[in-house]
Amino acid sequence: MKTIGDAYITVAGLPDPTPDHAKAIANTAIRFVRYLKRRNLSHPHQWQCRIGLSTGSVVGSVVGIQKYVYDIFGPAVNLASRLQEFSEPMQITVQNSVANVLKDQFDLEHVGKKAIRGFGEQDIWQLSDSN
Repeated sequence: MKTIGDAYITVAGLPDPTPDHAKAIANTAIRFVRYLKRRNLSHPHQWQCRIGLSTGSVVGSVVGIQKYVYDIFGPAVNLASRLQEFSEPMQITVQNSVANVLKDQFDLEHVGKKAIRGFGEQDIWQLSDSN
């Protein structure tokens, strides 16, 4: 997990591929939203998030000259960033291929096709916290 401006990025299945990476990251996203909801009950400053989940190949690399940081790049990273733009606060938006993997284990609501910059028309889904 790392920060990019006011956003966080996290990944599952690196450096070693894991067959349940989609389930792991979906559970992480749900737990993050739940944590914020509980936290907001007792704090005057309300924190909210919008989450986008995608899957695909990425390239990981150490970048920097004076300060070294591990970073990931690739279409999957860009798509996840674009998907969160379709989320309302405290919602999780997922791409169709992630929804297909998660559909038997999680509550998903089909949003429909949306034009995603750089990716064309894509079916997107909202991942629900069933509790």
